[in-house]
Amino acid sequence: MSKDTRPGKAGFEATVATTKGVAAVVDEALTAYFQMMSGETIEGLYELVLSEVEPVVLAKVMEYTAHNQSKAAAILGLNRGTLRSKLKKYHLL
Repeated sequence: MSKDTRPGKAGFEATVATTKGVAAVVDEALTAYFQMMSGETIEGLYELVLSEVEPVVLAKVMEYTAHNQSKAAAILGLNRGTLRSKLKKYHLL
């Protein structure tokens, strides 16, 4: 069995450092959202953010693994059953 030499978390952080970064994009999006809402009542923000971000992450990981659910689940740190549930939730399965 050969050693996995992919960069892992460090590689992800390096990639993010050379681009805008996920946290910065979320920060900008939320700032714009709060400005747009301008004092209106906001409810369910956490679920709103997750429903925007989670399907993108799932789709990209599935693409990366050539739709191998076991590999995708391992990359995401989920069990395969949870991954399948999430894929169904977002109509990705």
